Amino acid sequence: PELHCIGRCSWNQRTDGAPTAKAKAKGKGKAKAKPAAAIGFGAPKAAPPTLDEVCGSFPSRLPEDTSICCPCGTGESYENCCRPYHLGDAVAETPERCLRTRYSGFCFRLPKYIIQSTAKSNRDWSADKVKWARRLHKEQMFDSFKFVQLEVLEQEGGMSEREAFLSMRVTLQPIDERTRLPTQAEPMVFAERSTFTQSSKGGWLYAAGTVTSEVSGLKDRVLNDDSDLGALKKDVGWVRGILNEDKKDPKDVAKYNAAVAKLHERG
Repeated sequence: PELHCIGRCSWNQRTDGAPTAKAKAKGKGKAKAKPAAAIGFGAPKAAPPTLDEVCGSFPSRLPEDTSICCPCGTGESYENCCRPYHLGDAVAETPERCLRTRYSGFCFRLPKYIIQSTAKSNRDWSADKVKWARRLHKEQMFDSFKFVQLEVLEQEGGMSEREAFLSMRVTLQPIDERTRLPTQAEPMVFAERSTFTQSSKGGWLYAAGTVTSEVSGLKDRVLNDDSDLGALKKDVGWVRGILNEDKKDPKDVAKYNAAVAKLHERG
């Protein structure tokens, strides 16, 4: 807090510390001076919230039973697989481990771990972790999707020993955020080629990635966040709506291709 009244409410002092007669006379008949805090210092400002406090205020999808099978696909229990990394008791020793722990981190809605496992070179990295966490909470936690499956594909070396590329395929089921029930019969499949870099402390971090759709007719459409997924979901529904209107049309394939062409024209 700023000190607004320093020098404005001081007293003339004798050597023994008591107020001088001059000071007494000057103050005679006047109201006693208010305590400094009441006339300018003010109450101290509350400390800004910490990353832990902010993330703790968000809802999560963590299971009560940590012995369940980990969603990352290793076949191990969550307790013995990704949980130690999410708690900060371990760091990702390999690019694949980083990939799997991030997948389960998104699945269980853990923005703090997503932040901690992201390299500074990533386009989403921010020094303001609280603001970053709030953005993740609002836009990038895939609340309208259920995580169905992660398939880890081939790994390639990078320009140095501290860089690696890893391909994966993710299956997500669109759901209603309120009821958690599927909003369409078929899940959506996406592919990504991700870049991972090793930190100076030895752990592997997510640096970048290009996500593409594997939905029929919309294959290779680039998807980078939840808003892109939402837009794709709407487009898939739009195409299917056109097809449903013409179920008796023997030229459904041509109709579908025309609908997809219109999507590309819309950008």
